[in-house]
Amino acid sequence: MSNRLIYLVDGSAARREDLASQIGHYGYGISSFDTLAQATAEAKRSLPAVILISLTDLEGDMALEIGEIQSELNPPPPIIFIADSGDPGLRLRSVRFGARGFFPRPVNIDALIGILDTLTTEREIQKHRVLIVESDSTLASEFETILRNAGILTCVISNPLTIYSAVADFSPELILMDLYYPEILGMELAAVMRQQHEFQSIPIVFHSNDTDQGRQTVALQKGGDDYLTRPIHPEYLVLFVLSRVDRARSLHSLMRRDSLTGLLTHTGIHEALEQRIKSASVEGKEVPFVIVDIDKFKRINDTYGHPIGDIVLKSLARLLKQRVWSADVVGRLGGEEFGIIINSMDAMTASRIFNEIRVDFAQIRHTSDAGDFYATFSCGIASYPRYGDLIEMENAAERAVRHAKNLGGNKVALIR
Repeated sequence: MSNRLIYLVDGSAARREDLASQIGHYGYGISSFDTLAQATAEAKRSLPAVILISLTDLEGDMALEIGEIQSELNPPPPIIFIADSGDPGLRLRSVRFGARGFFPRPVNIDALIGILDTLTTEREIQKHRVLIVESDSTLASEFETILRNAGILTCVISNPLTIYSAVADFSPELILMDLYYPEILGMELAAVMRQQHEFQSIPIVFHSNDTDQGRQTVALQKGGDDYLTRPIHPEYLVLFVLSRVDRARSLHSLMRRDSLTGLLTHTGIHEALEQRIKSASVEGKEVPFVIVDIDKFKRINDTYGHPIGDIVLKSLARLLKQRVWSADVVGRLGGEEFGIIINSMDAMTASRIFNEIRVDFAQIRHTSDAGDFYATFSCGIASYPRYGDLIEMENAAERAVRHAKNLGGNKVALIR
């Protein structure tokens, strides 16, 4: 689990209280200190994820104290500085002190939370997954050894006609396929696979010792993405596979992720909900579906501008991702509307949790040239099995949202 403890160092109690309140809405734990020396001493007992330091009040022995943090704490936590102005001299000083961020007052909370999220989120490294379809056992073993030694997960099948079950069981991110098999041509197998939607986006890479460019071209036209001529240098094979899978991941993310918030798109959340309903029908479990809609969002855009409206959207998206459980799925349905598939709790518990999130979001201060402001959202919850499919659940949750807005907004409505 990520460390979300933030140390806040500022000689002004009022400033500490205000900033701690704003950061705390995003689920961070805050410990406040008058001096950096106090924070350093406490950090030796309880290591924070990040230290926020006011440059204005702490000029004296700061270099020595920061040096102590960097030498005695393992690992040394990142430092972000806050100052009364964006003076270039102060910014330069912060860089020399090793700062990972610098914020002039008034602090842009949305931007600060963005940096805190980056510094505190543990990124799960997903191993690349390659399906090797090879009837030659010697060649299959060679490819498998090369890729596994590079940390790539592999699955080897010798019979190309079993590829459908292998793909279903292993979920490869790339298929390494021979051009020739005793039973079938590799290009024929690829052509058959490309006829089916679920196999259209998996990269297929042919390999062969056939150097005829005409046959290579035909193979690519039949559904292959690339062609490797044997013998293949081990290092080249690894780099080729890694780059191909990384590119496929990026394209997949672009298709399924909202460009503004990084959440699943409307299509992505629908696909996830359909899959969850299928699982729940077997498990006999309840699946709440939550829709969150920002109140009077058009007025925010009209008053403060669309770029500020986008910041509000990203702020809510960040809050939702942080406050729901990792098993839950968050997506953007469109505009100012978000959808959340709840896998970690029942509908009544979800109602309570989202009411807490609602209260916290209403207290988050947003900054603009036209002045600071606050936003609220309305929330509707409906669940399976009362509503038996995706469309019924989404429509019911939408009705609940409208009910909450008709009551004045900034409310959570649950349809039982």
